[in-house]
Amino acid sequence: MAPHLKARAGFVPVEIWRSPLVRAVQTAERVAKIARVRTIREMAGLRPGDDPRIVARRLATIRKPVAVVGHEPHLSALATLLLGGRVSVPVVSLRKGAMLTLERSEGLFRIAALVSPPEAK
Repeated sequence: MAPHLKARAGFVPVEIWRSPLVRAVQTAERVAKIARVRTIREMAGLRPGDDPRIVARRLATIRKPVAVVGHEPHLSALATLLLGGRVSVPVVSLRKGAMLTLERSEGLFRIAALVSPPEAK
């Protein structure tokens, strides 16, 4: 996914939010290096079974672009909540290693880009 991050001119997070789990720590460090982001924050509410509304409430209060590094099924539920206002019917299903970029305009989110690695054969 690194080439996609480098090529994506619109991907300019101010900071990265990550879960405390090892794989998210490693991924956040790689993304920070590629995107030249100095601030990585461990955030509560980004573990696989956490309620996505926790992070959605935090995102609603900020105006700067952030990258969120977490796990499934949490990230798909969070994206669905941000896009549709509820978690019950999945709108997005992210595969391992996928990158989803959401943009906010007037309080509403829309998909700006979805890049997913090829399926293993």
